[in-house]
Amino acid sequence: MKTTWTTDSGKKVTAVCEIITEQIINADGDNFKVECCEKSFNINVEGVGDQGGYINRNRKGSVGNLNYVAICGRLPLTAERLASIDAMITEVEKHPAWIAKQSKIKRNIEGRKEYDEHYAKVMKAMGE
Repeated sequence: MKTTWTTDSGKKVTAVCEIITEQIINADGDNFKVECCEKSFNINVEGVGDQGGYINRNRKGSVGNLNYVAICGRLPLTAERLASIDAMITEVEKHPAWIAKQSKIKRNIEGRKEYDEHYAKVMKAMGE
């Protein structure tokens, strides 16, 4: 998914979020295609370059007549722009591969919790 807008100074801003389901890995000269599920997010400002993929939502302020609620790199984001980015990310997170990955992570966390509880009981029974 991609969303674009133009800044007050006339520069085009492009925010891209996508799910990557395959990667090519170089293993000592042999290229292998492996399945994965990674979310990629990036904001690019025309003439300035990449601003990164992290949005700092604790950074609030104003620049001239622009009040911003978050910042990505050096790019201030208004509430309207942040809402459009969040909507784009939410739409990407509806991808079946992403949902399956998140449920697998949740199951793994629950399994680890059960293991840790059992381990604590065994250690207590052993007097340690």
